[in-house]
Amino acid sequence: MGMKLIEHIEVGAGGVLSSTFSNIPQDAVDLVLFMSARSSAGSTNDSVLIRVNGNFATTNARLYAQANTIGQDTSRPENTANGSTSNAFGSISYYFSNYAVTGPKMVIADFAAPTQGSQPWLGMVATQMTVTDPITSMEISEPVLQHSTYSLYKITAD
Repeated sequence: MGMKLIEHIEVGAGGVLSSTFSNIPQDAVDLVLFMSARSSAGSTNDSVLIRVNGNFATTNARLYAQANTIGQDTSRPENTANGSTSNAFGSISYYFSNYAVTGPKMVIADFAAPTQGSQPWLGMVATQMTVTDPITSMEISEPVLQHSTYSLYKITAD
């Protein structure tokens, strides 16, 4: 098995509200998304929402993760480091199995984000997505600051 970079995004000056991976190649077995992000929101904790295949109308195409759960919903639970933790970045990875086939997809997420308190947000969770079409695009919807990065890799069988 091999791991090959599909695309790397580094957020520039001023930050962004969202980032998109489009035209994801369908020539691999699994996908891995690595994120190192610092939110520009001022809340105590913040979240990351991933919209799959441009489908914004139904909840089965929206993926979120927090310290004790992963699911498909419109809510936006905690995930990334934020403005109350100076210069700290949260780290998140998602592993999507069988992304290029028609049928349900398993996804595993692990994450760590520093907080101002004594307990950082840490977790590893999994779920089965109800998206059955091959994954061709992902939009990461979260206002983040400069130097946040997103890297999408494909896992090949060779």
